Amino acid sequence: METDCKTSIGVVINQEIIPRLLEAHQAGPSAEASPISRQVGPVSEDVVRFASLCVSGRPGEAQEFSNQIIQSGMSAETVFLDLIGPAARYLGAQWEQDQYDFVQVTQGLIRMHEITHRLGYDYLSGPQEPGLSHRILLSSAPGSQHILGPVMISGFFRKAGWQVVLEISSQRSALVHTLAHEWIDIVGISVSTQNQLNDLAGLITALKASAKNPQLGFLVGGAIFGIQNISESSPLLAGAKICSDPAKAVALAETMLG
Repeated sequence: METDCKTSIGVVINQEIIPRLLEAHQAGPSAEASPISRQVGPVSEDVVRFASLCVSGRPGEAQEFSNQIIQSGMSAETVFLDLIGPAARYLGAQWEQDQYDFVQVTQGLIRMHEITHRLGYDYLSGPQEPGLSHRILLSSAPGSQHILGPVMISGFFRKAGWQVVLEISSQRSALVHTLAHEWIDIVGISVSTQNQLNDLAGLITALKASAKNPQLGFLVGGAIFGIQNISESSPLLAGAKICSDPAKAVALAETMLG
């Protein structure tokens, strides 16, 4: 079971999280520059140092390190391709080798995600209208420090042919930004605490208001629904459907889309 979990998370890091981090450089101001003139990227020691700061350093240290890399003469694109991408893969390898636990890897990836936004890039390369495959955005509710729930449920949707967007930063602004720039059919939110539940209706209202899809649907699940018996008619849910069984989530999502 532990091996399966590591394999699943490794797949998610390589197939979903790293591509989302690296998508940013494609939409940046240097995207139309010649791809031939790649600069020499940071050495491997820089990658390890950056990854370590994202995991265990003070909040601003990883950002300061990436700033120093840029100030040394490397472009933001180089930072994306030769620092952030390899560092994310390094964290995945450390997880598989039991050098970092899942909480540490998650923290590191979240900080990398935040740095991509601070570098001034937006996710603009996603679909702008409905496609042949359904798309689901999976995230933990704002305030969460883990993505284990969304990571686990993402596998069920991928196997069913859905395109999965795994939002590793649970900040409301990141979720709003993604929905404003990409077509998403369903949003799945993992809710763990009472505070997150209390804020859920406001979050859903904000996401609906920003979304490109006017018929956006919402699924919610997580630990809080195993503790409290909450009706789907509750105003706390703002019309979202409850599903705490990952194996049933795909069928419910497809029913919501008709």
